Formats: sequence, structure tokens, C-alpha cells
Amino acid sequence: MSLSVLQTIVRAARWTFRKNEFGLRAAMLPVFAIARRRNTHHLGLLGKSVEIVEPLWSVVDFVEIFWHQMYHFVSRREQPYIIDCGANVGMAVIYFMHLYPESSVVAFEPDPTVFSILQKNLSSFSVSGVTAINKAVWTSDSTMQFVDGGGVGGRLANCGAVSTAIDVEAVRLRPFLERKVDFLKIDIEGAELAVLRDCRSVLGNVDHVFVEFHGSPHRSQELHDLLSLLADSGFRYYVTDARGDHRPLDFDWRWRRYDIQVNVFAVREEIEDVDGPRR
Repeated sequence: MSLSVLQTIVRAARWTFRKNEFGLRAAMLPVFAIARRRNTHHLGLLGKSVEIVEPLWSVVDFVEIFWHQMYHFVSRREQPYIIDCGANVGMAVIYFMHLYPESSVVAFEPDPTVFSILQKNLSSFSVSGVTAINKAVWTSDSTMQFVDGGGVGGRLANCGAVSTAIDVEAVRLRPFLERKVDFLKIDIEGAELAVLRDCRSVLGNVDHVFVEFHGSPHRSQELHDLLSLLADSGFRYYVTDARGDHRPLDFDWRWRRYDIQVNVFAVREEIEDVDGPRR
């Protein structure tokens, strides 16, 4: 199957599910949650097998990370220091270690079930230099409620108690940025802006940033705050749509968990400019 055909199938499936075509979304969510937990799936990756929890989203991740190489960056050091917040089953970590075998990676994943799969995958790929931490990143060291997303989309329940939430340990991200960081990846389902605000004073240590931004339909929009924070911290940013919505002006965003979901890539301005590197 060609790449273009696979991408079309994936996008059509995502759009149909998210637009709630034929009213199937609400009915199928519990079925998907059960299937994720009861079945073990594997995906061929770099000549080996990686364990996954949700086939559809894992194929999307594979296409974005390994075919499109959305996390590719040029490090000024042979042994870059990389922080992955929201590592899930480790696909991005495996990519980073493939890109820079001598790198050091700190990978945070709060979901206990997904974290166990992350550890298996890191062991299967025999990667060294990775510190996997079964905690959520937050603005303080604490215990937080965490909503299990069935292996994808798990999030902190910091906006109020949720009956299905579990307790997880959280760690303040800021101390991890008090040294030179070559790449910071943040995909933490809605907690990203609070965490980055807490890290504002140390973002000058970071060269490259990826943030998947999630906007709540029940709060004032805050994407401009994130972009301003990055610009004020010395970054130039590039924004892409993370959902591939069609006809965005005529859908009812109020039923969604997020009214906006975008990928924000940011590069420190003094690393690259039109005349080439300044360092």
C-alpha cells in the first residue's frame, strides 16, 4: 500500500470518528477502550517489533515520526540532551535514539499501563541513555488525578475531580531545564501551557521545542499566550494543524474535549537565520 493511500485512509477514519458521523462516536468509545486493554498489538519498526496499545493512532504516530520525521532537529552537539514529556509507548524516544545514538533522553509517562509497555519497548530496542520516569510533568512535585485515555490521550484531571481518575505522581519539569536542553517535546493533553509558564525563566536553556497545544472549549482561548511565551523566550515558531479538520468554520466545537489542537515547533532564533548559523 502506498504512503498516500495509507494517509488518506487514516485521515478519513480520524475525521469520521471525530465528526461523530452517524452517531457512532459515543457508542464506540467504550468498545475501543475495552479492545485497547484486552488485546496486545505489535507494529514493525526499524526491523524489530514495538508493542502498541491502539493500532489506528499508532499508525498515525509511525507516519508522522518515522516517515515525515516531524521531530527531526539538527543538534549542535553529538550527545544531545532530550526531554520527552508524554512519551507514551516510546515511539518518539526510539526515533531520537536512532537519530542521535549517543543522546541522553528523559522520558516521562504517567499512565502505569502504558509505562510498562514503554519499558518493554526500550528493552526490545536495547536503547541506552534513556531515563524513563513513571510520572506526569506538572508545576510542582505532587500527587495528581489522571484520566486514563485507554492508552492514548490520557490527561491530568487538573480542572476538577473525575470519577474514573486514578492518582499518579507528578514532578515539576522546571528543574530538568536548568541545564542545556537540545530538544524539549511536550504532548501532555492540556497541561502544556501551565507547565511552560512555570518554566518561563529557564526556557533560555532550550534550543528546540515541540508542543502539541490543546485548547479547552470551556475556557478563554490561550494559543496566543503560548506563542507569546515562546517568542518572548527567544524562539521562532511554526504552527501546523494536528487534527486535519475540514470546514472548521461550521463544526460545533462545544462537544469536543478540545476546540483547537495544533502542533507548535519552535527553534531558538540565534541557532538559525537566513544567513546561516550564528554560533
